[in-house]
Amino acid sequence: MSISYDGEPRVDDPESVWRILETQTPPVAGSVAVAPLPRRVEAGAVQVGVDHDRNRHLLVPMLNDEDVEPVTASAGIHLVQIKSNGLRYLSLMCLDRYLFDAFSKLAVEVLSVLSSTGPTSPSVRRLFLDWEELFARSAGGMSSVEQLGLYGELLVLEQLLAHRAVDAVSAWTGPDRSQHDFRFARRAIEVKASAAREGRSARISSLQQLEPPVGGSLVLVYVRLEIAPNGRSLKHLAHAVGASCEWHTEYRSRLRAAGYSFALESTYNTPMLVVEQRWYDVSEPHFPRITGASFKAGVLPPGTRELEYTIDLSNEPPMPLSMSEIDGLWSELRRK
Repeated sequence: MSISYDGEPRVDDPESVWRILETQTPPVAGSVAVAPLPRRVEAGAVQVGVDHDRNRHLLVPMLNDEDVEPVTASAGIHLVQIKSNGLRYLSLMCLDRYLFDAFSKLAVEVLSVLSSTGPTSPSVRRLFLDWEELFARSAGGMSSVEQLGLYGELLVLEQLLAHRAVDAVSAWTGPDRSQHDFRFARRAIEVKASAAREGRSARISSLQQLEPPVGGSLVLVYVRLEIAPNGRSLKHLAHAVGASCEWHTEYRSRLRAAGYSFALESTYNTPMLVVEQRWYDVSEPHFPRITGASFKAGVLPPGTRELEYTIDLSNEPPMPLSMSEIDGLWSELRRK
């Protein structure tokens, strides 16, 4: 597509090109009208686009061996892969016209970090996630990372209810930003959800997160999810769990505390499929963790205030719990 500029478009001004595209006849449904920017990466020229519904796109060409996990934000910005004329693009999309000004600033920052050689998707995705958090909070919604985390916790809560765990809803402490996501009398459960296609990495947010409760034990549940048409959305799952507990008042309260907005739930519509779910006994000798016992004084060294780290469960050991061990856990949690 050719469009007329008042002078050459500037790499720091994608806004002017979007506005010109928006004056043109809309493209047919399912397609995007595009125009190049004076910015190139190894795979080709960066382009901006406007689709049939007037959503804005920033299109960054991808190398053949590049891949990136899509991100769907409740605030109306998405990061997806699209194909056009035989080429693959990483597309940042803005579906909310009230966010166009902020989206233009994001586009300028993305253009500033692009390298002319090598893959571009890792740096673009990192920057997108940083901005997406701000977009979501400004719109009163949850970021994609927060939605993923809540999805994992609701999956476990659904199973606890199905196995008649005592006081399952009251045991759900994740929304309170507690040490663990679920806390029973002698058992705690921590949930880690991921959309990564490879590996089993989990971010640990504190020195205490993998510490079992006093006089009890801790289980970590690793859940791998993927976007799939036959999956369940966060909204669907939240309503299924609500029906299981007869929409207990405490459940509604904890759901809201987790960031779930009933006013915005139409945006929680990305279908997710559980690809893998593994339960681990954190006290197992080979389980990777850092706790107070890892330090001579039992606490972080002087001058160190916080600790965050990533564990990798890709290899075995540690071994996940067997089905019989998980059945034993359900039996334990059914008892007062």
